[in-house]
Amino acid sequence: MRSLSLAMTIAIAGCGEAGPGGEPELPLAISGSPAATDTVGAAPVQGLVVDVRDPSGALSQGKTVRFTAIPATRKGVPTVSMLVAVNSNAFGPVAMATTNDRGRAVALVKFGSVAGPGGIEIAVPEFRLIDTVSFTIVPGNLAAVRLEPGDTVVAIGATVAIRSGVVDRVGNPRSDPISFSTASIPTGAGTVTPAGQVSVSQAGQVRVIGAAADRADTVTLSVVPAGKIVGYDALTRRFVETNLDGSGERPLSDRLDPSSLREPAWSPDGTAIAFEHLRRLWILSLATGAITAYPNIPDGYWPAFSPDAQQIYFTAADDDTRRIARINRDGSGFTVLTPGRFDGRPSVSSDGKTLVYETFAGGSQIAKYDLVSGTVQSTLRPGYYPEWSPAGDRIAYFSEQGGIRLMNPDGSNDQSLLSEHVGVMDQLSWSPDGRWLLAANQGMIEIIGVAAEVRGVVIRRMFTHLDGVIWRP
Repeated sequence: MRSLSLAMTIAIAGCGEAGPGGEPELPLAISGSPAATDTVGAAPVQGLVVDVRDPSGALSQGKTVRFTAIPATRKGVPTVSMLVAVNSNAFGPVAMATTNDRGRAVALVKFGSVAGPGGIEIAVPEFRLIDTVSFTIVPGNLAAVRLEPGDTVVAIGATVAIRSGVVDRVGNPRSDPISFSTASIPTGAGTVTPAGQVSVSQAGQVRVIGAAADRADTVTLSVVPAGKIVGYDALTRRFVETNLDGSGERPLSDRLDPSSLREPAWSPDGTAIAFEHLRRLWILSLATGAITAYPNIPDGYWPAFSPDAQQIYFTAADDDTRRIARINRDGSGFTVLTPGRFDGRPSVSSDGKTLVYETFAGGSQIAKYDLVSGTVQSTLRPGYYPEWSPAGDRIAYFSEQGGIRLMNPDGSNDQSLLSEHVGVMDQLSWSPDGRWLLAANQGMIEIIGVAAEVRGVVIRRMFTHLDGVIWRP
């Protein structure tokens, strides 16, 4: 890769001192150099030594010699392959040296950060001499394992190809072999082949570990359970249904007017959605698409159906109070139930005999109401937004400290399910099988494992176009 100026080569041919074997000395000769191959960042003690001769062939003192690193590219970004310096404190892409009384100039060399071919151009501008020295930069020691894609959400039955690589401390790829393993909740939820092909078979979390020597990286696959959610799409002004993995979205209603609807509640028989808009209750029939407002009742919020889907419980509000009330699905039988001044967000037990709701008495409290006797039974715990499990054996609620808790219907066995979550969640709903909880707020949902085998699993999903997301029964 060395090249001399052709004009200068012709000019000195046949003149000047003879070198070994009777050949004339070159006007620009490299008389010392570091090893041609070394690792990234290496700074050899041996410098790059050049001898400069004038046109007569005599060694030339006081001539400027320019050492310039050959450009390189890393991931499309220009950089330099080597670094040079006249002293060890000033490495850079260019260094200038002056020949001594023996016609010699020396530059220190440092191997760059980009593995691959490199080089240094040597030039004596006064004599129009140019030569080039080639080097090879090899990766440094193993520093990290990298796996792609990043943490992601997948559906049951999905297969994911893990892309992997090993790099040195500055990101140069190495050829070290990588071994793969998995750690899953529940156990056996996912498997991985030696080539990094992951197959998932159960809802939960699959951690894929890629290891080389003492380095490792991890990718977490969050496997959403089979199920559907419903929410209101403010962009299209429709209620929509979608799978938890984001597939299969379909509209449940025609374009709605007015455009802002909140707090949807599925009927247990799956035939209707009750919701609040502009402080009134409405119901959407999925069979006909008809939307009907309930007239002649106080302002209504936070609907919840009875287990037989024939009654709707909600918060009835006026200027001074919020109390739990009930109407029949056909709009008849309006009845105020609770005596509290600030009661809201009712949830009905699976046997239809008991309500839990939020009441405010110096702070938000979870209260129970016996629908058979028509009395408030007790105040269970500080908290808000309670939701009864499908089997009626647990109550989930938000704690005042920002987490999600579970308790028995009598308030016993109160324990933390999730100590903290993203943002301020304003709705809870259970999966039909009672193994998962869904917390939602303005497009962000968290799917939280409740059953023992998936407890502790938290899957976060964004449905930025949906509001009021709940689990479909």
